[in-house]
Amino acid sequence: IPEITMQVYLILNKTMLGNISGVRSAGFYDSSDKIIKMALAVVTSISTVMLPRMANVFAKKDMKKLHSFLYASFDFVSFISVPLGFGLAAISKKFATLFMGPEFAITGDLIFVMSLIILPVAWTNVLGNQYLLPTNQTKKYTFAISMGALVNIVLNVLLIENFGVMGAVVATVFSEVTVTTCQILIVRKQVSVYKLFWGLPKYLIPGTIMFAIVYPINQVQSGSVLHIIFQVSVGIVVYIVGTILIKAPFISRARLFLMSRSK
Repeated sequence: IPEITMQVYLILNKTMLGNISGVRSAGFYDSSDKIIKMALAVVTSISTVMLPRMANVFAKKDMKKLHSFLYASFDFVSFISVPLGFGLAAISKKFATLFMGPEFAITGDLIFVMSLIILPVAWTNVLGNQYLLPTNQTKKYTFAISMGALVNIVLNVLLIENFGVMGAVVATVFSEVTVTTCQILIVRKQVSVYKLFWGLPKYLIPGTIMFAIVYPINQVQSGSVLHIIFQVSVGIVVYIVGTILIKAPFISRARLFLMSRSK
């Protein structure tokens, strides 16, 4: 049922845009959506791997271990999703033209805005696929997705007519934030929301600095393959160095893991 709800939600998004604003706008939206999905594949694959393990831990009634896995997964996807979102936004203008051609230049603006969904979608995957589903809370999971679908449909009707494809992108952002918000409200009495988010500022600060450095470079360079590779490399270095200097939780956890493996 949740999977059907999600698929209907995604299909309606593109169908409504095509009917209201035209097939060309739907094509721009679809192209932007595919780029975002490519970036998200790195994050969502983690939930696919973790779901059976979380279900097994729940079956053994080991809630302490279940929550420990949840906090670690949530922190990890935050660590990965922040640079993905900020980085994709920073290079979106020239990357879209390079990847899809000059006739799809508008998708650079769409990707810039749509990159905002990377972080909430990553959190939704963890809370939904690694907690709500393994703990037999499918109805609550479905409710959260349904609320996102409802918000998406209503905003599409209100925004596409006046803002075209950008209206659909904004509707998508708000709908994904709605799903995440609903899931957080659902689990707030079952897990510690503070523990879920306590490391987030230490990822957002290096991510913001990375964006502030890479975005201006993207604006002045031509947008060739070498330039995009250079910008991505700069972004990675700035983010990693920033998280190390600020002693981000995942970096500390990774260091402890490597030290234990070396013994």
